[in-house]
Amino acid sequence: MKKLIIAILCLTMVGGMAMAGTEAGDIEMSISVSAQKPKDGDTSLTALILAGLFVTSSVQLSGQAFLFSNEDGDVFGFVGAGLDLHLFPSADMVPYVGASATTDVGEDAEGDIYADVHAGMKIFMGENTSLNASVRYQALLDEFQEDYTLQGLIGVSFYL
Repeated sequence: MKKLIIAILCLTMVGGMAMAGTEAGDIEMSISVSAQKPKDGDTSLTALILAGLFVTSSVQLSGQAFLFSNEDGDVFGFVGAGLDLHLFPSADMVPYVGASATTDVGEDAEGDIYADVHAGMKIFMGENTSLNASVRYQALLDEFQEDYTLQGLIGVSFYL
């Protein structure tokens, strides 16, 4: 885990220090790692892969995939779409809030619909690179307050 975080920090330096922020038409490609804690379960690690399109400098539509792995080597997770609102999009540090809907995928998937709400911060390390940190609350849509998972994520984004 330590090596992954160091690698992410090194990658953020590639963009150089230039004017940061987002604009309409920007495409974001992001990967994050997560420690998550289900309400009634053990803490585990996960990866989030996200591709987003900025409709305006503040509004982003995204497609996302959460990938998990268990002790048996089975890979499973969620795929879905989301909407984020970025506050102060031309700043070097951009707070954001959002929501998304996902469905489970994998060998044991039941097609359940999950919703999440999240908040985070993008710290631009250059014109095309940011370091991201966020917190997510994810739950089954029909049991939103009863069966949930809390996630803390850290990652890196590249902007095209």
